[in-house]
Amino acid sequence: MSGRPLVLVVDDEPSVLQALARALRGEPYELRVTTDPEEAGRAIREGGVDVLLVDYKMPGMNGNVLLSLAAEASPRTARVLLTGCPGESLPPAGALMASAVLEKPWDGVRLRATLREALAGRGLDSKKDPST
Repeated sequence: MSGRPLVLVVDDEPSVLQALARALRGEPYELRVTTDPEEAGRAIREGGVDVLLVDYKMPGMNGNVLLSLAAEASPRTARVLLTGCPGESLPPAGALMASAVLEKPWDGVRLRATLREALAGRGLDSKKDPST
């Protein structure tokens, strides 16, 4: 582990994960990505995930279920929902146990700002590496 805050991104589309990794390159946190919600659930239960960015619609365990699991297993983990269905009728972010909802395609500035705010809400400074 790098000592930096950990952002875990979960989406069933590898191309979306690649695009998110490119969009978040150079940010001062460790970024992990997975297409497997079960793997993400294990990581959350083990601890150390500071922010969870999760797709809403995935086969098997959807984002809503994963957000609920994270809220129960690790209440301090900040949770952000990502949806590919703009205008889709979603419950309010709070009902989804998410601090924010982002739409695909995302705006890079808003994406980075949302993740920084989520880290700040956890008392983590995302502007610098705490190991320095």
